[in-house]
Amino acid sequence: MLPKQLMGIGLMLLSILFTIGVWMQLIRTIAQLGTMGSAAKAGSFTAIGLMVFFTHSLAKYSLDLIRNKAPKPRIVTLPHFGKINLADLDSCYDAETVFNGKEIQLDLNFEKTSMGIRNMYAVKNILDNLDAFDKQNKQYILRDFEDENGDTVKFYLEHHLEVAEEEELAAFIDLNDKTSEPIRQLFGKIHLKRVGFYPENEGGFAIFDYSLGEDFTNYLIVVITDKDGKLKEMTMES
Repeated sequence: MLPKQLMGIGLMLLSILFTIGVWMQLIRTIAQLGTMGSAAKAGSFTAIGLMVFFTHSLAKYSLDLIRNKAPKPRIVTLPHFGKINLADLDSCYDAETVFNGKEIQLDLNFEKTSMGIRNMYAVKNILDNLDAFDKQNKQYILRDFEDENGDTVKFYLEHHLEVAEEEELAAFIDLNDKTSEPIRQLFGKIHLKRVGFYPENEGGFAIFDYSLGEDFTNYLIVVITDKDGKLKEMTMES
């Protein structure tokens, strides 16, 4: 017997006890009608009505558990992911698409097995307007790069200039170009690699991974935003 079915049996027993309590309360109320005022009568019957509704709902839910009845599907359709049943979620959904000529990975992550539809509209908005969110993220990245106190983007680029072999860099940027510094050439190579969605996490709703290219490095600039695209954090990760 499944754990949900065992819980259903327990709740069914509880609903039976509630039903007995409702009948006892009804009998007491009827016996005292002659001594009760109008307000007391109304209050008593309202309470009994609420108890009946609660008992009925509990019994129905118990039967669904005992029968191992699946919850009613709540389907949402997302770009690239297709149809997703919000009443019976997997922990992760994966997809991929081509963005600005490069293949990017998409993933949708859940901790619970069901959720409401509200935050899924925000996921759809980002997917539908990925170009706009990418441009906004590029502004966050540029701002950090140009900020003398910025500690992510400049460090990311300088790290690769230091550790990469000259031949490797020469195949990636033009080291003989006197009009553009190597670090700025590298900056121009940063592109979106992945978007991960975490709809249950308001603070880290979307995670955008930016890279110089997986053939060049395993390190990433990670831009974390809320559901509206507001920057929450920027880090360098591998």
